Amino acid sequence: MVVLANAVILGYCDLAAAGTRLLQHVSMDDTVVVEDTIDVHNIELRVRNYITSSNCAPVVSVVIIPTVVPADECTLFGAALTDVLAEKRVLLLTSLSVPMTSDEEACVFWKQYHAATPLSLPDIDFEPIPANRWTIKDQLLCTCLHFFQVEQLETTVLVVRGYKFGNKATDGTAEVLLKLGRALPTVLQALKMASKVDVDLRAAAAAPVASSPSELSSTHSLLYN
Repeated sequence: MVVLANAVILGYCDLAAAGTRLLQHVSMDDTVVVEDTIDVHNIELRVRNYITSSNCAPVVSVVIIPTVVPADECTLFGAALTDVLAEKRVLLLTSLSVPMTSDEEACVFWKQYHAATPLSLPDIDFEPIPANRWTIKDQLLCTCLHFFQVEQLETTVLVVRGYKFGNKATDGTAEVLLKLGRALPTVLQALKMASKVDVDLRAAAAAPVASSPSELSSTHSLLYN
């Protein structure tokens, strides 16, 4: 049985495939990475457990949902994933197609639910998710956040403006990876999940994607604040 740390970083096949690519190439503190898999509702998730030499138990776990979850499976999958993450502190990374000004596009947006460790982030790079609702087309994200809130999981969400992954250098997703990759160390330190974090952005940009984010459901959902 795969044991997860109390602190979990969650990524999935979002619009820019940012979570699936970025989280494969993160190192932190003086840890070694032990890779494993876990089955959630018949979908094999990748697990990267960060372990120190003095402790066999992981101090941080990365969980990656490497494929697009079909729209008609999102509810059952979200419920099963919430069970796996019960009582964990979750940091979720995503990119979304939401309306932003050019100034806002440079920012990383964040939101916390049931937070025991409130974020204190520099205003120049980070902004809270706007008080009004964002209408989005990411059913998996909204379903998971619904279950996380019902079960009162301590959750922090990082959002950047996304562009559809097209496996091309000009598809705009390199900038998405850059913004999330630069933000991740600051956020992990603020959440006291890790103190020294390095992200290999070049490797992340070149990482293969198991399934195309273009397969994401077009059903409109609401991201509530």
